[in-house]
Amino acid sequence: MSTAQRQRPAHRVAIDVSPLVGPRSGIGVAVAHLLDALAETEPPLDLCRYVLSFRAELPPDTVRLRLPAAAALRAWGHGPLPRVDRALGRPDVVHGTNYVVPPSRSPRLVSVYDCWFLQHPEGVHRDVALAGRVLRRSLRQGAVAHCSSHATADALRELEPGARIEVVHLGHVPLPPPAAGRPAPFSDLDGVPFVVAIGTLERRKNLPRLVEAFGLAASVEPELALVIAGSDGNDSERVQQAIDALEPAVRRRVRCLGRITDDDKSWLVHRARALA
Repeated sequence: MSTAQRQRPAHRVAIDVSPLVGPRSGIGVAVAHLLDALAETEPPLDLCRYVLSFRAELPPDTVRLRLPAAAALRAWGHGPLPRVDRALGRPDVVHGTNYVVPPSRSPRLVSVYDCWFLQHPEGVHRDVALAGRVLRRSLRQGAVAHCSSHATADALRELEPGARIEVVHLGHVPLPPPAAGRPAPFSDLDGVPFVVAIGTLERRKNLPRLVEAFGLAASVEPELALVIAGSDGNDSERVQQAIDALEPAVRRRVRCLGRITDDDKSWLVHRARALA
């Protein structure tokens, strides 16, 4: 590294680590691995981790934006205040990792994983709808959207034709195989061919259609099982209705496991015939 490179101050990147607080979802896993990768960049970055929360218990190296979340979202959905530059040490860029990026005089980017909640605001929680308003205003004010798929980017372009949008695919998340000799966590699935879907039961994932498709496949694959693993969400009732509509013999081949551990996830993914 040259003397000039050593003397040049590191770029300060403020990054939202809210998805790492509390039970970790798929977005939380993505953010955790993103932070690992950013920590290894050369030249190194000055990472400023922040969370919008009054009460959450945070790691010591995390900046707390001391704003009531609902009030902040309402304000940011209507205007550029309050800005967060001073609290974040006047960063060179602000990265909102979970659909919301706060107002700042610095360049901003925001991660967008899907657009269902923008297309169906009547079907989501009030706070999610507020986040959608903040996202749309941020894009109209010049924030760059990082979409995790071309499908999401296309949907966002339809909703916000003037937005600056880039496709940035999520990386591969390592999932080591289960430890040798570990007992099967789901003994009734050991040796059984199955398809597995992992994630919160949310309407945007269209899990009832997966259950219907399994009902068709089950008639030609008499040993096949369907495993749905994930916390209850806004589509739990419809998923159960789809399962109840199956023939009794087929219905018994559907397993709903609820929230699972990382070890359970590893066991399921390494033994599944397919991941839906």
